[in-house]
Amino acid sequence: MTNPHLFGIIDTTTTIGFNMQVFVPFQDTTLIAKSLDNKRLNKQLLEGRQLLNINASGRTKGAWVNHPAAKMVRGYEGWFFDYLNEIKKECTKRKIETTNNWNAIKDIRKNANVWEDGFEPMWWGDNRVHDSHKANLYRKDPIHYYDFRNVKNNPCCARCLYYWPVASHAKEYNEEYWLGRLVNAG
Repeated sequence: MTNPHLFGIIDTTTTIGFNMQVFVPFQDTTLIAKSLDNKRLNKQLLEGRQLLNINASGRTKGAWVNHPAAKMVRGYEGWFFDYLNEIKKECTKRKIETTNNWNAIKDIRKNANVWEDGFEPMWWGDNRVHDSHKANLYRKDPIHYYDFRNVKNNPCCARCLYYWPVASHAKEYNEEYWLGRLVNAG
């Protein structure tokens, strides 16, 4: 296996494999954007673009399709677009360049094969999810995220550092069941 650090890809999901992440330490997208350090804020647009592209394409096979970060925002493309818009606004305030990623995100929305509006994720407000992100942000940068130092991390399973709200990791979450209910309710 190639060392992921050689390519600037750092694993934060498990002890094996590569990572993609949507940081959600709070149940408020504006507060999330304001709280992230510049490095993670900037990476959110890039990784968000990749995740949105995966989900909006409707692909069922290929890279990252089954990654828990892709699954946790699948079916919530409109919400995720709004999340990324908050990230972009904060990047702009901090003078972090966003043009290429934001234009790509807008193109993904315009050309989406799959797009759901109007729903917050079923896990939004689940403190196990939000606290796992706080604890891991502290682990990544203890100085910037010092306020999170006492947050207890409760990962979903032994192979993870996060609480992933998807059936393949946290059995009480069945995204197909919830997404089916959302579609049938609309």
